[in-house]
Amino acid sequence: MKTRDLGGPNRTVSRQPIWRTRLRISLKIAALFVLLLSTFVRNSSWQDDLSLWAEVVRMNPGNARAHYGLGDACRQSGRLDDAVNAYTAALKRRPDYVEVRADLGAVYERMGRSLEALNEFQTALSLNPDYAMAHLDLGVLYEHQGKLDEAAEEFRLAIIADSQIPEAHYNLGIVLHQKKKYVVAIAHYRDAVALRPEYAEAYRKLGLAYQSVGMAAAARESFNAAARIESATIAGR
Repeated sequence: MKTRDLGGPNRTVSRQPIWRTRLRISLKIAALFVLLLSTFVRNSSWQDDLSLWAEVVRMNPGNARAHYGLGDACRQSGRLDDAVNAYTAALKRRPDYVEVRADLGAVYERMGRSLEALNEFQTALSLNPDYAMAHLDLGVLYEHQGKLDEAAEEFRLAIIADSQIPEAHYNLGIVLHQKKKYVVAIAHYRDAVALRPEYAEAYRKLGLAYQSVGMAAAARESFNAAARIESATIAGR
């Protein structure tokens, strides 16, 4: 998951919708199935996702999905250079792998390599114009560059492609908030928390937007909801 706190009416970007988690689980199950079928597994062991996917790649070096899984594990652990190498290996085996291109772009963006990130997002969208995550990531990139109109358009396209991604509504709300379009921003923040009731940061930004239009009671309710979620999160650790 990728988060950024830019302060003020800006945002924390969360890049981990439920369907992406389910895809990752499916990939891990597939990897385990391959491992369990192999006679080499009897003498193998792994402690985490990195070692598991490294073993899958070792046993299936020509498999693009195996390299994708390794890249994802590297990204999750903060090993961004290794993630780039693994994603690149996946694309050498399957250049039209849209999900890999979007994830590679996200890693490039996290590394500050904006031009390379832009290229990967645009390539992903040329392959699949309806891929919501690529629109979402491209919107994040544009917003960081101060291109608010372009960012808003990408977030809208992400919502059109998949209206169930809370991050898309949240990020569009952030851009509209910065443009002082508070009422529309409120609507998207509300969509975000409806889709993800534990979305504390969206509740906080919703409270700020309510304050901007003079809705003090609604603002307090949103801030209290954010505080309750954060307290429950801390207590559960």
